[in-house]
Amino acid sequence: DSIRNLLLIITSYIAKIAQYQSALISTVAHYLIDKIVLDEQSASSQQKFLAMLSLYHLSITATATATAQADAADVDDDRNSENNIQTLLDAKIIEAALYLIITHARSVKHCYVALACIANLCIFQRSAKTLLQQPSTTKNEKILPRLTLETLHEIAMSTTGGNSGAVDHDNDDGDNVQIETMTTQYSLQSAESIQCLIALIAARMTSRADFELTSIDLCYLNTILYHFSACADHFYTQTYALISFLNFLHKCNTTNFNKIISARAWLTTLLCFTPSTNLSVTNMILKCVLRILQQSVHNAQTQKPHPNLLRMLDELCCNPHFVTLIELTFNATQQNQYTLVALSQLLLIVCQHMPTHTLLMYDYKSLLLALIEFTLHSHATIKHNGCAALHCFVAYACHQNDSNLPFKILSIASTSDRAQNGDDRGNERGLLALFELLSSKAHYAETVHVLATLSANTSVVARFVQHNGLSIVIHEILHNISMTHEIDTAIKAAEILRNVCKTAANVKMFLAGNGCQCLMRLIDAKSATLRFSAAAILADIVYQTTTATSGNDGDSGSGNASAKQSHDLFVFTVEHLTPFMADIVYCLLQLLRAENDVVQLHADDGHQEQNSRKMTRVCLTLLHRLCCDSELCKTLMVRAEGVKLVGVKWLECVKHRHAEHEIALAILKCVALCRDTQMAFVEQNGGVVLKHLVNDTTADKNLKHQNHSQAAVMIAALCGNIDTHALIVAHKIYKLLLVLRHSPNTEARKTSMDTLLTLLENQEIYGLLHHDVELTQTLAAISKFGA
Repeated sequence: DSIRNLLLIITSYIAKIAQYQSALISTVAHYLIDKIVLDEQSASSQQKFLAMLSLYHLSITATATATAQADAADVDDDRNSENNIQTLLDAKIIEAALYLIITHARSVKHCYVALACIANLCIFQRSAKTLLQQPSTTKNEKILPRLTLETLHEIAMSTTGGNSGAVDHDNDDGDNVQIETMTTQYSLQSAESIQCLIALIAARMTSRADFELTSIDLCYLNTILYHFSACADHFYTQTYALISFLNFLHKCNTTNFNKIISARAWLTTLLCFTPSTNLSVTNMILKCVLRILQQSVHNAQTQKPHPNLLRMLDELCCNPHFVTLIELTFNATQQNQYTLVALSQLLLIVCQHMPTHTLLMYDYKSLLLALIEFTLHSHATIKHNGCAALHCFVAYACHQNDSNLPFKILSIASTSDRAQNGDDRGNERGLLALFELLSSKAHYAETVHVLATLSANTSVVARFVQHNGLSIVIHEILHNISMTHEIDTAIKAAEILRNVCKTAANVKMFLAGNGCQCLMRLIDAKSATLRFSAAAILADIVYQTTTATSGNDGDSGSGNASAKQSHDLFVFTVEHLTPFMADIVYCLLQLLRAENDVVQLHADDGHQEQNSRKMTRVCLTLLHRLCCDSELCKTLMVRAEGVKLVGVKWLECVKHRHAEHEIALAILKCVALCRDTQMAFVEQNGGVVLKHLVNDTTADKNLKHQNHSQAAVMIAALCGNIDTHALIVAHKIYKLLLVLRHSPNTEARKTSMDTLLTLLENQEIYGLLHHDVELTQTLAAISKFGA
């Protein structure tokens, strides 16, 4: 025995030398396994330990050499290493190690060396079938255990708690100082080291591509729980246990998954590891939690309603470590890209399957801050998950008409650490996140509703415009929002534009950013609400620009006048509208045409008639203000045949005795008095308007006086332009002067007579008038009796 002990010691030392490895494996390995480790009679406990120690050193050298040669891509040496490993596996080294563990369960050094040997060899592809094969036998027909999770569980349970006081069996070599010195480092190993090796073997076994989880393997969950709880101070043991549990979740079928979930509240157990400062542990926790939730969601969608899903989500949200998990978003040293991707997917599941009103009862501030950060992230997957999760809150605010939640999103972002640390964009991250949602085709509808609520606040509008929100909304109206199928969204978008245009500075940006094209799209829609919204926006624009020139407080003092001039020096005036005047006038005329079509279509609808009158009054008022302040507006109006349209509107209002006829007549008068538009006025049926003013027999006495006065002034202005004389004669407008000679309005009679004489001073039109008998008789009477 002493000689055998010395030979075994020498063999263990030689097994550490790589150059003798192949020779020892081919000659000695089988002998060490069959004649010593598996020999129950002649071999002592110490000799079995020494034999396993030699096999352990061979496994270390073989695996290290194989790994190094695989990295170096040395094909021949790599083949030799694989042959050496396969020789060890064929010699049933793993089964022998298991046998030694079972027979020496109370010996720390035996268990440690045997488990370490198994851990070295269970990582190779060639060992897959060996690990999963049926129970094998030796030449002596001795049944050996096989390496399974069930076997590891039994070993783990049998080595817990009693190893600290265990002694080696058959310690008959205690007087050999050399053996005692060599085995001391293994005898002093703790029970936690044994558990660490067990956890490592299980992690490597379950990580194999060909591993399949069976119901028998579920008993190892108890070992995982033991490693989670009893090995709280051993980092590697818990890490390996996490890997095994993660592999369980990924490689189980639906039945086994339900068994795993029903066995314990795993989310609570996993979240206890969140205070860990190790990034790999954190990522594994996220993987496990995410896998549990994803599989639960899948089961809930493919099977009957899954009652555990809401229970698990509630358990997750109520856990105090959940906030710690969310705060990883803001800790740059405790995260990487995978951490953020997994966390964004986790929060997306929580937001999509947990009622939003329930989430708002928890600590939702950290949750919203994290979603805002994910929405603004540059990574596509993180951004997508963040947008989808934040959209759940936005949709809730939209459908529940919750006006407070959008402001909470903005206020939470403004009070974040990033905002308080001086980040210029920190205060606006909530608003920028909403812009990201607005730019997303899947989420813009509800986001428009929320932004419409926020735009009612003037301070939010200023920030909205400052950060390019106006151009985003205009782009959505022009290219994405359907004016037929998304009427509500379009109305809310128009509401945003109207709130923006209430400030003069914003009007400039609106017009410069395709605002007029946006208004045209609203006007072309079939919705009356959208047309009224467009009219309201135009009203804000026009009143912002014309107030400075048309407003007067009635104070004629020079001091107040100079003060007003200084105050209005940089006011947005009608001159600023010059580049956009054509579009504005076109929009107003289109509104008038659209309402004219609506009136004809719904002639019997009293409510529709009231709305049409309101729209007509608004458009006419805006046109009048522009015509009073801008000569360009009059020119553009006649180019678009606006005189004819306004004339028709005036005749309709007069016929139905609507008060809007006064505004329409004022517009026509502005055009008639402008020298550049007088010819177009006559050509666009201006004569019809004048004839109706002069010859209206239905008007009462006062109205008739006013009509004659207006007609006389307009005809006088037309005749003051010699270029219009031919048209005046061609359209028989001069005959109205003959009628006005008998007007009850004294001023109209005088003006008409002066105008007629002025017209007749132009000898070029005599050829057009020599057939007019009435004019000849009138002139004869004037020459005889005087004017």
